[in-house]
Amino acid sequence: MSLNQFILTVGTELQELLWRDVPQKALAEEIDELERQIQESTAEADRYQASTHQLRKDLADKELRAAWLTERVEVYLHVKDQPNAWRHALELDQLQQTISAERLKLRRRQRAYSDQRIHIRRLAERQASLLEELVAL
Repeated sequence: MSLNQFILTVGTELQELLWRDVPQKALAEEIDELERQIQESTAEADRYQASTHQLRKDLADKELRAAWLTERVEVYLHVKDQPNAWRHALELDQLQQTISAERLKLRRRQRAYSDQRIHIRRLAERQASLLEELVAL
């Protein structure tokens, strides 16, 4: 084997080794990026979950208050105390509007949380697929 052939052979082998490494690096970088996105999305899902929990608690408190106000209105009407019945009825009406708005907000927050969990699952599936591909290389 001549020196030129040896250099050509070594150069070809070196080139194959270097080019084979390029897809592995690209896959590894994409896997790392997916991991970052999963962590970010998980943190966002956790925030949705925490705010959903707080909304549920606030809504339950408001519903208890509405039930109490309903009883008060009935009592005041029964004893013919119109001013207090009217005052409590107005507060009850405002509270019921707030409750309706918060229920809508809660449903939206629950949907956002659900969508975020689906997004995380898809990212994890893509990451697992890339890991399998990387191992196969």
